[in-house]
Amino acid sequence: MKGFVIRSTTWKNKTCNIAIPNEGVVVTINITWHSDANWNVFGKQKVTGESWVWKGGKLSVGDELEVTFADVKTITPPLKEQNIYVECGNEIDDVDLLHRKLERYYRLKAILEDENLIERR
Repeated sequence: MKGFVIRSTTWKNKTCNIAIPNEGVVVTINITWHSDANWNVFGKQKVTGESWVWKGGKLSVGDELEVTFADVKTITPPLKEQNIYVECGNEIDDVDLLHRKLERYYRLKAILEDENLIERR
């Protein structure tokens, strides 16, 4: 299956094979700068809503991450699996928030149409 092989100096140059079987996967590497620089890897199954989280690490100046797109034969087991649809629910609780987002969408759409960046419909 298609996936990523990640090597990191934060793991003493060990590799991790990242993929989610039987469907497409979104793998993102986030670097956050709260108090220190950290990174992690996660993926999500589209149909089930299940999120898989693999190890990451703390980053220091000079650390290296090497990401290779590859045909992955074996997957490094994720540290955590969660079903985000169960945790978040499928219902929209805040109708006011939904209305504000919809209003913003139409405002931004009008600006893009005025600038001829998208077609008017």
